Order: sequence, then structure tokens, then C-alpha cells
Amino acid sequence: LVATSQALCLRRRQRLYGIALSGGTEPGRRVSFVAAASSRAALHSDNFCTRQTVQAMWQAIFAELGCLAIATRSAHRTTSAMLNTSKSVKPTDTAARIRSEPACAGIFVQEFSKRPYIPAQAPPTKFVIFTRGRSGSNFLATLINSHPAVECHMEALSKAAVYSQVKGWTVAERNANRSGFLDTLYAGNPQSRPQAVGFKVFPQQMTMSEFVGLASSPHVKKIVLRRKNLLDVFVSELKARKVGIYEYVNTSSMKVHVFLTDFRRFVQLTEKEYECIDSARDGTWLDVDYDSLASPDSLRATLTRIFEHLGVTMQARGGRGSDEKLQQVIEHILTTVSHAKQDMSLQSESIDNFAQLTRAFQGTRYATMLRNNI
Repeated sequence: LVATSQALCLRRRQRLYGIALSGGTEPGRRVSFVAAASSRAALHSDNFCTRQTVQAMWQAIFAELGCLAIATRSAHRTTSAMLNTSKSVKPTDTAARIRSEPACAGIFVQEFSKRPYIPAQAPPTKFVIFTRGRSGSNFLATLINSHPAVECHMEALSKAAVYSQVKGWTVAERNANRSGFLDTLYAGNPQSRPQAVGFKVFPQQMTMSEFVGLASSPHVKKIVLRRKNLLDVFVSELKARKVGIYEYVNTSSMKVHVFLTDFRRFVQLTEKEYECIDSARDGTWLDVDYDSLASPDSLRATLTRIFEHLGVTMQARGGRGSDEKLQQVIEHILTTVSHAKQDMSLQSESIDNFAQLTRAFQGTRYATMLRNNI
């Protein structure tokens, strides 16, 4: 509670700065004002967030800006708005909670900018898929992108390349202006005019500030895809590394060796990633389980939930009207997108030390990850 209160106080302090700087001052005066205001002892005192201290600060700010005649009246009005409007505190409260979450430490890439990325609220609807590799995310993104009113990008923030329908950006250019890149992505294709635009991302591909901004923005729809059987995830990762290809390759005939130490470390990291993601939850999140993508019936229900979550109608891309029902669109998607799994083998056929794992996992929480079917 103490840590959260301190973080909220700091965020409020930054918001007050921002409001003051946008209050009609000339650009030349803003710099000198910040230098003067930031040196005031009141801004750094422990009782900064009390009404009396904030009101005194605003009186000093308006006086410095040459607004002596309205200083007292405006300070009282501005102070009341900042301290009594709960809506202005909620986004910073979520951001502070995420930044103070121990599970979020050390799982994101190095910051490019410590300023949280907050996409515009203007249409189209924005969404993001939080997940990790080998969890069916390519398949899910392909399914979502097959809806005529949705544009779903792949790993747009990948270190290797810009896997996105947005053209003209190299990795270096994207990293030099990541907010600009995401703004371009979320604007959608101007020719197709999608109703919803999003992308999938792994924790190791985004910065803490990007995660905070996306996770705490109430107008960004969040989808969390997870594969519960982490042994299957780990084996799939080992196979992908071995073949050097991460999508659309049949690895059923391939065998790998699972080292117990590496697997336990992998489980700890994966659970930490999802614990961090879960710490940011609010009412704009939707959970999707990997197993729900396995059969046509469960997949049909999952797609219905996703498209309803995104709020997309049956208007086709390009603004052309359509009287197709949602289920008709989903049926069309199911008949056009391949459902073939990349690995159809049993664990005992894929893991050369499966017997060793069976003995080692006996009586542990990992025992439930062993399976004798596909």
C-alpha cells in the first residue's frame, strides 16, 4: 500500500506538471517554468498529495505564469478536479500496480522510452494478444485475421524482423520510433478500413513501458492465449530450435532430449511471465486456452467469444455491406484455414528420455503434464 501510494503520488505530480504546461503558455516560457517549478521544495515533500500543499503549488504556478488575478480561484478548481475525480486516477493506479509487481521484473526488453505507449481512442478498435511462443498463436492470429472486418498482425515487435502487414519499416526504424510504428499499425489499412486492429506479442518482445501502456489502456481489448501443458510447449520449442523453423513445419517424426534443469527453469520463467500479465487484469481481458483451438466445435465457440469481445459486426472490409451472420463468417473461416497441427506425435515418441521424465515427475506437479495421447 505504501509503495502504491508513493507511485500514485509521483504520477499525479507528473499529471499536474502536464496540465500546467498545456495551459496556454508560450513555448519559451515552458522551459523556464519547469526549471523553476521543479526546484520548489513543496513538490518533493512527503505531504505533497495533501489538498493544502497541492493548492499552494497551483497558486505558485499561476502566479509564475502571470495569472495573479485568477490564481486562487483557478487553483481551487484545478485541485478539486485532480483530487476528487476517480477516473483520472484509475489508469495510473493500474500502471503503478504493474510496475510494482515483482513478477514483471526482468522479463521485458530494454526500454527504448520510459513513457508508456497509449494508443489513440479513435476507431478502429485496438486489441493485443499477450502470449508466448509455441502456444498456437500463429494459428489464432491467422483465424482472427480471416474475419473480413479484422486486421490481426503477427509478431510486429519481434527482434528478428517486423512480422506485420505494415510495410516500409525495418527493425532499426521501428525501434527508433516504436510509438510511431504502433500508431501506424493501429490505424489500420486505409483501403480496407478494418473495424478492429491488433497484433500478438510475447513478453520478451516488448518493453515494460509498452506493456504498462497497452495493459492499462481501457480502450485496448486484451486477449491472453496460454497453453497449460508446459511440457508440450517446451518440447515444441526444442523441436523448432532444432529444425530452425517456427511455423508451418511438421515435426511429428522428430525426437528431442529434455534436460530436467532446463525444463524447470523454463517453467519458472513462463509462469513468471503469465503472473506478470495477470497482474494487470481488468474488465477488458479475454482468456483463450490452447486446447480450445483443437476441435472444430470448441474452436467455433472460441472464435465467437473473440469476435464478440472485439465488437466487430459483419461489415466487410472496404465498407461494403454484408448480411452474413457471425456464425456464417466463422464457418467460412473454419473451411478456409488449415487446422493441421505441426506435431501429431505422442510425448513418448517425441522425447527420447520419456521414461526418465516419468520417474522424475512422479509425485510432483509436473506429473499432470505427462500424457499418453495426442
